Amino acid sequence: MNVRTVNCLYHNNGNSNAWLKVKLIGTVSNRDAVGAKVRVQATYAGQARWQRRDITGGDGWSGNQLCAHFGLGDATTVDVLRIEWPSGTVQELHNVPARQYLTVTEPARLRMAQPGQLQIQCWKGMSYAIECSSNLSGWIPMATVTNVNLTGGIQWTDPDAPGQTARFYRAVKQ
Repeated sequence: MNVRTVNCLYHNNGNSNAWLKVKLIGTVSNRDAVGAKVRVQATYAGQARWQRRDITGGDGWSGNQLCAHFGLGDATTVDVLRIEWPSGTVQELHNVPARQYLTVTEPARLRMAQPGQLQIQCWKGMSYAIECSSNLSGWIPMATVTNVNLTGGIQWTDPDAPGQTARFYRAVKQ
């Protein structure tokens, strides 16, 4: 039997459909965000539609990509990108442009043991700018802190906290 093998190369020119790829980085949850649920709402083909992707570690035989890939048809933006982190934190981004690779970092988890004593749960090497406000609209930079230990947290005390009637804090990843 004479079998002739022909080598062929297929060139895929793609199409005009929009897409979005989302890579997650956990700071409170595991770093690869395994267990996160990523949802998008976009309007395409004349209808608002929701899609969901779960970040999984695979089935043991082959690993999955640790990013969520969404096909968006003729949509130019994602109306809502909703991430449900394994830690329980829910994060939403609005009006996200399509046709991009987007990396989203989990927001820091803040705790306050006593007024002015912040605890930030995060991975070693992560840095945050701590800001404070008395009205949630004007923010004042207070300090920049970096986690240098393996225990997963930073502690910072506001020297101006005593005597304040209302003081709000946020940690912005650097």
